Amino acid sequence: QAVPSQAHIDRSTGEVLVSAGGGAVGSPLLSAAVAARPLSREGGRPWRVIAGANLPEAEYAALQRQAAGQSGLILERFRADFRALLARCRVSVSQGGYNTVLETLACHTPAVIVPFAEGQESEQTDRVRLLAERGLMRFIPQDQVTPARLAEEIDRTAVLHAVRHD
Repeated sequence: QAVPSQAHIDRSTGEVLVSAGGGAVGSPLLSAAVAARPLSREGGRPWRVIAGANLPEAEYAALQRQAAGQSGLILERFRADFRALLARCRVSVSQGGYNTVLETLACHTPAVIVPFAEGQESEQTDRVRLLAERGLMRFIPQDQVTPARLAEEIDRTAVLHAVRHD
């Protein structure tokens, strides 16, 4: 899919884009993001939450109930134009899967990453920690995610990007 040139994208009117890849293990992040929106200075803009086709139906229904009443919050299962959305959004929030991280870097999208880290899983955490140390994205360990912390990191990421591009 074609995306706009990344050199000088104006993200000031962009949405906050939350995604969980296929969604099979995304429920905690998605729920935290929906709860973070009213706490965020970015909460007045549209937020798009892409749950993923593999999020269990009961968890998707719970997310729909949680999101009900939040005007400007868009909840979807899948978007074929994900990369184009990623290229234009104000801030991306995701789990840090390989493809999403590469697309985020390619689009120069300001990002907050909460890598999946259950059991012995460390691939996403290792990758995201290295990129965060280089200032390429923000990182919150999965076991430290709360709606307030997520809102704070989204706000910080939006402000840092705006300062760098004014």
